[in-house]
Amino acid sequence: MQKTDCDECRETYAAYDEDPPCGRFGRPDYSECTWLKTQLDPDNETLWEIYRRVIGQHVSGFYGNGPLNILAVYETMDRLGIPRKEQLDLLDEIMALDRKVMEAIKTK
Repeated sequence: MQKTDCDECRETYAAYDEDPPCGRFGRPDYSECTWLKTQLDPDNETLWEIYRRVIGQHVSGFYGNGPLNILAVYETMDRLGIPRKEQLDLLDEIMALDRKVMEAIKTK
């Protein structure tokens, strides 16, 4: 069984003996849920569908992870049936997204 965001959130807060933002475990108030407040812009759904499938596909180098492997990105776009004429623009967006994610990880 796959865990939901709610399960992971509850486990995280329970480890610190605290209530999650939505309230008590038995009667959550989802209007206070920080997970549900983040909504994906419909224009970015395709971008997210590709990125979530290739997020771990980085080229490894001597000094650690390098850039995202574009071959994995193109293969995923092909399998999702994305027309070739749209793929180059999506690749640029995915690479920009990945740079932002990697920068955020490095600053933590």
